[in-house]
Amino acid sequence: MDIPPIGESEIDGPASTVMWASTLFDYTVYSHEGEKLGDVKDFMLDVRSGKVLYALLSFGAIVGMGEKVFPVPWDALTVDTEHERIVLNIAKAGLQDAPGFHKNSSPNIADPSWVREIHVYYGVRHHNVQG
Repeated sequence: MDIPPIGESEIDGPASTVMWASTLFDYTVYSHEGEKLGDVKDFMLDVRSGKVLYALLSFGAIVGMGEKVFPVPWDALTVDTEHERIVLNIAKAGLQDAPGFHKNSSPNIADPSWVREIHVYYGVRHHNVQG
């Protein structure tokens, strides 16, 4: 079921509308060059601020990636509502070394080195939204 955006928003971020999170599960992730990369599997939220910090992406079409998911900082993504897709500014070949984890395990998301690794990899600044 396709649920449309529900209204305009003043929220800073890649999308200019407020959307149901479940709508984004139907969006495919593409590179900035138009290559299909994968799909959104889940989100990681900052529970204090309510902001999405990471989209957990599956790049299953890439050989050797298996059942891993890849946390991508929300600021590294652009939601393209017109084409119903999400754009990540990275080439498909650049995902071979992307930091990720197996779906049945979870990284220590409070570890500053893990946070730094993710943000450096995707070339976005980490914003501490807690507090």
